[in-house]
Amino acid sequence: MRILHIYTMRAEPDRIRAVAPEHAAYWRGLELAGYLGGPFGDRSGGLITFEADSIEDAVPLIEADPFVREGLVEESWVRQWLTERRWRRAGSVARRLRVAPEATRSHEGAAGPGSRGSPHAR
Repeated sequence: MRILHIYTMRAEPDRIRAVAPEHAAYWRGLELAGYLGGPFGDRSGGLITFEADSIEDAVPLIEADPFVREGLVEESWVRQWLTERRWRRAGSVARRLRVAPEATRSHEGAAGPGSRGSPHAR
């Protein structure tokens, strides 16, 4: 199963910078199937995803993360993630959002003539 771990960090940038190399080495060193991880662009936290047999098997790996051990994680969520491929395989039907053709046409009464379909176009 695909595991998704999302976490936010405490406001301790110096400690985070000091522990970050150990954190990254820890996750790479596990050599988990399907591992992919990294920080958010603003460095307020991050996302890690990998394959595990169960959430129960994933939790001890997350608890051993140097960020977690050092008390730098403020909030954390661990969930099974059903990617589109797995979702379809599980019997669910993925539906694409379809916009009715009339929704893309110019509505002269609402937007005025020549609006090109957007009430904000001038």
